[in-house]
Amino acid sequence: MRRGLLAAAVLACAATASARLDLAPMLEPDRPLWSLRREDLSRSVLAPGRFRAGNPSRSTHVRLGDLPIAEALLIWDEDGTLAAVRLVAVSRGDVPDLTIEDQDRIRAACERIAAAWAGGREREEEEERLQAAVTNRRRWTLDDRVVTLTWGTTRRHFRRITGARVEPRAEYVRLDIRPRAPEVRAEIAVPPARPPTDTAPDPWAARVEQRPNGDVQIVGVPMVDQGERGYCVAATIARLQLYFGMEADTHEVAQWVNASPTAGTNPVEMMDALQRFGTRLGLSTRRHLALDPPSLERLVQQYNRKARRSGKPAVELGRVVRVGAVFAAMDSELLIESRGQQRREFERFLGLVRRYVDEGMPLAWTLVLGKVPESGRTPQTAGGHMRLIIGYNDRTRELIFSDSWGAGHEAKRIAMDHAWAVTVGLYTIEPR
Repeated sequence: MRRGLLAAAVLACAATASARLDLAPMLEPDRPLWSLRREDLSRSVLAPGRFRAGNPSRSTHVRLGDLPIAEALLIWDEDGTLAAVRLVAVSRGDVPDLTIEDQDRIRAACERIAAAWAGGREREEEEERLQAAVTNRRRWTLDDRVVTLTWGTTRRHFRRITGARVEPRAEYVRLDIRPRAPEVRAEIAVPPARPPTDTAPDPWAARVEQRPNGDVQIVGVPMVDQGERGYCVAATIARLQLYFGMEADTHEVAQWVNASPTAGTNPVEMMDALQRFGTRLGLSTRRHLALDPPSLERLVQQYNRKARRSGKPAVELGRVVRVGAVFAAMDSELLIESRGQQRREFERFLGLVRRYVDEGMPLAWTLVLGKVPESGRTPQTAGGHMRLIIGYNDRTRELIFSDSWGAGHEAKRIAMDHAWAVTVGLYTIEPR
């Protein structure tokens, strides 16, 4: 049977504060873990309370014995049986002030659990260093499963772009449980969108659907929910890794691109990190469009001419320019009109979208939120953001995009001129 990943339930409490979901009984070594089916789980493990798939937030209602679990992913095979388990005990994304001491304490608790499961079996150890990023792994091989404890730390360093000093920090602690024999590649959300045939001349283009209503859309793009974290860049990269059939972990990517749980990721630092860690990530990154300082200055000049004629305040560029603050100061209608005058750039933007969507390559799109209307609910209402462009419709003059906010955000729409008005950058991130 071809092994693939159908879905992963991210378990969070939707019951009363007294309800607890303890995964420990299900994960005991004497339990037939890999024959467990989703319907068995809903009847037995979830019986103490009502739980749902969704944003793990900071719930302490999912536990492994006495250990709170921040995020539990149960990954199902195509026939509905359990294929892998991932338990994130803690991450900097959920606890921005996570200390090395707290990480060590939680790591030690996870190790005690794994060692008890192993029943005296020896463990393997390895350490991986990628510049300032350090990843440690301890692995136990049981009769029917492999248990891997992984934790990440970042050493003291200076940021290459800004020169700012970064103190040592804890990143995450997680436990992975996989079958001993079969390999389980992708680790989050849904199955990687593998090309339909290795002999196809342009295999990713086969993932593009052309619909009677005029939609041209890439299908099968996995969802990774960034939750309340400022991890839109990390989640977007992880989604692309999964789409291309690679292993992915949002917390590891967040460490490599220096994502802030509250402030997000600097696009310049993102590009620098992707270029430095591209081999490790298995990705090649190309920037096609960027609102660089000269482009932003021209936009502000165009905007201010319209603002003066309309009797609205002009926008001033200070010595330190923050794109989000500049856009926030602009009137939305005047911004759309000003960007609309950039006809050559606008058509180039649309040309890039059509080209890469037709090839089956989602585009990483950086933009400023809160200036134009969008379809559906948007958890983040202002500031910089990264999402995926996965389609277009020339009849309705709309782009189809996807946000890393979980269910309901897989495919949404925005007018083409509105999309261009708030665009900051456009990237392709694809296998090397």
